[in-house]
Amino acid sequence: MKIGIVDLGTNSLRFDIYKLYPHQKAVILYHKKDMLRLGEGVFTRQKLSQKAVHRVIKSLMDVKHLAQKYEVKKITCYGTSPFREAKDSNVWLKKIKEKTGFKISAISGKKEATLIAQGILHYHPTSQKTALIDIGGGSTEISICQYNKILFSKSLNLGSMRLQHVYLKKSPPSQKSIEYLRSHIQYVLKKAFKNYTVDKAIGSAGTIKALLNVASSSHHKIYRKNLESFLESIQPLTLQKLKNILKTEGQRGDIIVAGSILLLEILRHFNLHSISVTKRGLRDGILLENIQHYATFF
Repeated sequence: MKIGIVDLGTNSLRFDIYKLYPHQKAVILYHKKDMLRLGEGVFTRQKLSQKAVHRVIKSLMDVKHLAQKYEVKKITCYGTSPFREAKDSNVWLKKIKEKTGFKISAISGKKEATLIAQGILHYHPTSQKTALIDIGGGSTEISICQYNKILFSKSLNLGSMRLQHVYLKKSPPSQKSIEYLRSHIQYVLKKAFKNYTVDKAIGSAGTIKALLNVASSSHHKIYRKNLESFLESIQPLTLQKLKNILKTEGQRGDIIVAGSILLLEILRHFNLHSISVTKRGLRDGILLENIQHYATFF
């Protein structure tokens, strides 16, 4: 049996096709990623952009053709932060369904955090108390886990695009705006996680993976001291210079400063000197959900 998974977030749409086998085994057959920037303007206007939604519709039509080509039987479509934020999301969700046939389920932040944690823990079991940190464009999901159990999960309205658009409007940003942003992040983290300490952290999603590529000499870990140096070097740069030095991560040039500050403040809050990086995350949690659902079909 073949299934598809669509993860539609603030920055991108990701689509995976899997073949399910007996004994809860799955093999990926295809992966697609489109940088659609659905979240542009959402965090200042609380409305989805018509142009961004049209980009989503075009991408989903490609998904539809691919699903037909691969003879996919079932597609799970989850939307995240932009749909939770926009006041007109129901209108656009209806429009997307009319145009593409896909029903996008706007999941809660709590469910998103839980699915991310389940997806990561499946591949990275840990006996230590661990913070699983997923920095998206609109929100950040943090779960405190130990012995493969989720002790506490929280979705925070701290995302790289959200914070860049709300706090760091100029390029380069002023020192005053950076300090405002740091204070806001610290306040949110203290309120949500004041009673939690951890031994280590695992990071996921696009912002953290981009920072691994541009701010770390390691292939699997970001060190706090390296991130501090990287942030110091990029803060004074204009947007064009940022995009030039980021090379393959240039598409994130306009949000990388906010993303760097956010990750740095999270590491400081939990008193961590490094964070391991994984490619696992939300879609892996959705896959596990599907495997469990279809287990009786074999």
